[in-house]
Amino acid sequence: GAGISQESGLSTFRDNGGLWDKFDVMEICNFQKFLSHTLDMTEGRQDIFDFYNMRKREIQKAQPNFAHYKIAEWQAQFGDRVKVVTSNIDDLFEKAGCTNVVHIHGETEHMKCAVCDHRWHIGDGEFNADEQCPKCGSEFTKPNVVFFGEGAPEYATMADVFNPKRRTAQDHLFYVGSS
Repeated sequence: GAGISQESGLSTFRDNGGLWDKFDVMEICNFQKFLSHTLDMTEGRQDIFDFYNMRKREIQKAQPNFAHYKIAEWQAQFGDRVKVVTSNIDDLFEKAGCTNVVHIHGETEHMKCAVCDHRWHIGDGEFNADEQCPKCGSEFTKPNVVFFGEGAPEYATMADVFNPKRRTAQDHLFYVGSS
């Protein structure tokens, strides 16, 4: 959850004083609004991209904290037995050394097409509101972050990882930093 990266200086979304206290979630992270802003090419579309570019710059400055490194250490020690599933869009687990991290709400190194679901790598570059999908040419492109009202494809992966039929009596499940 977002709380694990708070110690690294990243604001949470839902806590008191979190990002949704400062920004209107229904304008910034609502899939229907995104679609209407894109269809009409309104200023609201740029506001969405400005918000996620601000967030991306904050993430790029942040460094992993003890918790990120400890989980990476467990993963190095126990291999595939340690699965990292996060709602965070930051890359602090990867910076700490974790591999195969499942970002159920997306992440900031890719753009995504809302028409054909194509994702493409932009790395440290900013999200560009004018960028068209390189696969289908659509203008309905967005940061690779799951908006409210949009499907979250990695939920299926999360369900598979947490499936009780896959666990044994020796397995442990830790929920960290999530409300």
